[in-house]
Amino acid sequence: MKTTRGKSLLLIFSVILVLIALSNNGIRAQGPATVYVDPPSIADLALTPGKTFSININVSGVEDLWGYTVVLSYNTTVLTATAYSSYDPFTQPGPSLINDTAGWAYLYFTMQMGAPLGVSGNVPLVKLDFTVDASGVTLLDLHDTKLVTSKATSISYTELDGSFTNVKVHNIVVANVTASPTRVATPGGLVTLNVIIVNKGDFDETYNVTIRYGSVLIGEETDLFLGSGENTTRTFSWDTTGLELDEYTLEVKAAVALDNYPKDNTFSVKVRVGVIRDVAVTNVTASQTEAAVGESIIVRVTIRNLGNFRERVTIQARYDSTLIGTTTNEVLEEGGSKDVPFNWRTNATAGEYVLSGEAVIEVDDNLANNVFEGDMVRLGGTSSVPIIFLYAGGALVAIIVVAVILRFAFRARKSQSTSV
Repeated sequence: MKTTRGKSLLLIFSVILVLIALSNNGIRAQGPATVYVDPPSIADLALTPGKTFSININVSGVEDLWGYTVVLSYNTTVLTATAYSSYDPFTQPGPSLINDTAGWAYLYFTMQMGAPLGVSGNVPLVKLDFTVDASGVTLLDLHDTKLVTSKATSISYTELDGSFTNVKVHNIVVANVTASPTRVATPGGLVTLNVIIVNKGDFDETYNVTIRYGSVLIGEETDLFLGSGENTTRTFSWDTTGLELDEYTLEVKAAVALDNYPKDNTFSVKVRVGVIRDVAVTNVTASQTEAAVGESIIVRVTIRNLGNFRERVTIQARYDSTLIGTTTNEVLEEGGSKDVPFNWRTNATAGEYVLSGEAVIEVDDNLANNVFEGDMVRLGGTSSVPIIFLYAGGALVAIIVVAVILRFAFRARKSQSTSV
């Protein structure tokens, strides 16, 4: 009976950990992973009302994936979602649901309780089946995805939507934007922007192109023509004279009278004006350099912002080449420094290990100082008892010693009383 109760408590505790992670409250995040609809675009005039088709929702570039939730929305006048099935090893179902009235499917699956590790790499998550209701266009919109590791921590990700159509469509796409250079040393330099535009629709189009940072218009062309299936490159020049030192996000937008897929009409690129981005690891230390296998050691990675731009930093700690942990979104002001702690449970074989730390930011002008090797830790034999029992044993010995001393003192006093 005690064994059954213990297993039940363990199961409840595991479920609680998963729910915490799936609600995006995990302490550390890994990534980046990409969650996407496969195939990304279904354009088939033969998929008339009554026909069926399926899509997959996959993830790529993931590490230690143990469970997921995804939500996919669609236009219920065009499609009906009819069924779903998760791929191995995600065979433990959660409260999944298709709500065709509202037009969404909520899909929640994990690996079996007790699975020691999640899966890594490119992984299919779930298949979703549809029936076509009418002719039309719909976005297959992924949102509110949550990915969780076997340690009940959340995984960062990006989402790529899909689309369905069984009619001819209008679709102008800003496929890519490149800036040269991406960093201007001082205000006053010129930046060249090359914008690739593709007409993926079934109609010839007349469109406009604008480039802005915030509300400031820095480039515009109007009444441009692009035939169905064609592409073109438009070139713009941006004069940075008079700008403040900053990183600017330039948004390029192609506007057309009717576009069935407006989400791909914009594309953003970042350009720095007078900004230096440089984060370094300056030290890696251990709370103790000798320990028994199985003991916990606090590893501190010291990072410093050597640039003039506020950074969000991802930090990793390792012993030799083995990852201890990852921390993301550590905010570091320009010129600032901080120690980032990691708890290393030394479940490794006895030996000597070199600790190292790595700091990663979105763009770094100096990669030579991103990795630092610090303290060497020597691990000995496995500790025979947990440290809490060592303390308890020491306390028990002290109590016994005090009791013996008091007993002898009591006997001595009693002996003196008798002799008198």
